[in-house]
Amino acid sequence: MPIEIILLWTLTNTVNFAFAGFAAGKTLNKKYSNARTYLSWTGIALVVFALSFFIYKVSILNDTEVSLLILAIGCVSIVLLYKDSLVAKLFVGMTMILFTTILIFAFCGTADQIWGARLKLFDPVNGPYTVRNILFFTVIKLLVLSSATTLYLVLLKNSFIDLLTQAKDQLRKYLIAPVVSYIGFSAITYISNSVGILPDSPHFLPLYASICTILVVEYIMIFNSVHWASEAIQADKKVHMDGLTGLDNRLAFAEKEEIMTEEMRKGNAVFGIIMIDLNFLKKLNDTYGHERGDFALETLAGYIRDVFKGCENYRIGGDEFAVLALKDKVNELSALTEKFKQTLIDKEGGQPWESISAAIGYAIYDKQKDRSFDDVYKRADAAMYAEKTRMKGGRDD
Repeated sequence: MPIEIILLWTLTNTVNFAFAGFAAGKTLNKKYSNARTYLSWTGIALVVFALSFFIYKVSILNDTEVSLLILAIGCVSIVLLYKDSLVAKLFVGMTMILFTTILIFAFCGTADQIWGARLKLFDPVNGPYTVRNILFFTVIKLLVLSSATTLYLVLLKNSFIDLLTQAKDQLRKYLIAPVVSYIGFSAITYISNSVGILPDSPHFLPLYASICTILVVEYIMIFNSVHWASEAIQADKKVHMDGLTGLDNRLAFAEKEEIMTEEMRKGNAVFGIIMIDLNFLKKLNDTYGHERGDFALETLAGYIRDVFKGCENYRIGGDEFAVLALKDKVNELSALTEKFKQTLIDKEGGQPWESISAAIGYAIYDKQKDRSFDDVYKRADAAMYAEKTRMKGGRDD
């Protein structure tokens, strides 16, 4: 095959990979949007270019196997570049599988051969692979890939992100179908070629059109599952979220208590509980109205969210908040408590509802004296109320 055609095919493969990598990268761009990551993708694309050129030059593999090999490079790249769980990386790799599927069945060598045979574009030496024909099909590929990328980013990306951040444990079930499909596609390719079903055969187009239809339906089902799983996650999140502050609510805290109780039973529990109570809420409501009281609660929730990052934050009552510190965060409880107190001082405002006053106390789980989660909770609550009594001078408001 002439060198210019090999270069065109190599460039096409690289562009295919670039589109797929861009879409996969955008799925995780909230965490990994730095220049180093994009520079890494550029380097990987150059490796794909060199590898594709070598393969086409020596004719080691067919188009399908080249596409699968490039897909594998993409998935390995995701594993190396991103620090999410392996399952999440593989799920993002499905983005690349989607684009590779489009290219294999609609806009790769298969399509060129089909249309080359149907439109009488075969060259006596190069078949359909003339420079003119490949340039023509490359333009079509770019248009379709641009449209597919746009549709993916507009319609599907947020569902992927929701699952990656909120439902990682559910992702394994989505990996089986694409893997089985690609194994089946490779087998069908070898079998059809071995029995003489080639591009100019009347059986070629129906066979590959059927395979393409199956995969399209498969992906529609996968993305539909992604969508409804995302909807279910959002609905569950609303049930467990406090409507005013956006923190987790008392129901979420009760469910976490069950989980931690089981961890205590197994001997794996390492945690601490921080209790926080807004002072003078009744006075704010009675004097300035409930809107001002709600403002104070929202403001306090914002301070809790900022100071106790990496912890689990809850609003468990009218003016009561709880923070659950796990693992290494337990060692930071004293420092975080002091930081929270300093934040309240630094953030004092001119109006009574802007100058937040809150009592705080904490307790750390002790295997020797705590028999239940409630034991730790009560000690933290007692420490908080002791601080509250001291701050308010024994008053009840």
